[in-house]
Amino acid sequence: MKYTPKTRDQLEKESLLPEGIYDFEIIETSDRPSKAGNEMIMLKFCVFDETGRQHYIFDYMVFGNNFGERKLFHAADACGIMDIYDSGALKDSDFMGCTGKMLVKQQDGTGEFPAKNIVGDYVPQSATDKPTTPRKTKDMINDDIPF
Repeated sequence: MKYTPKTRDQLEKESLLPEGIYDFEIIETSDRPSKAGNEMIMLKFCVFDETGRQHYIFDYMVFGNNFGERKLFHAADACGIMDIYDSGALKDSDFMGCTGKMLVKQQDGTGEFPAKNIVGDYVPQSATDKPTTPRKTKDMINDDIPF
């Protein structure tokens, strides 16, 4: 048997999605406090690579700072739920089943944690040719199939 020896770092990097824009579906949400006790929304995304293999990416939006609040705004825009965001009543469950586009980036591992994919940002729905209505998987099931 022949193989090329690889380092742990090489193996971790090879399992990651290349950086770029990907379609996503939100498959899990939760509302819980951050380590510092601030309000936080966690989203789990299913992202498909070019071969159809599933990748899972998590994002955490912590309230009380500009960075987390910008991410929340961008996520709501990408998912087409700006009306709920604008009402001030957005909950984690409003994201469940939403679809959209995101910029996926790679984050190097640390000594104890492996390299991973992260959400670089969300692509606003207004930047795509999609209507500005909530994008939910259940709404897409009845779409006309072009074949």
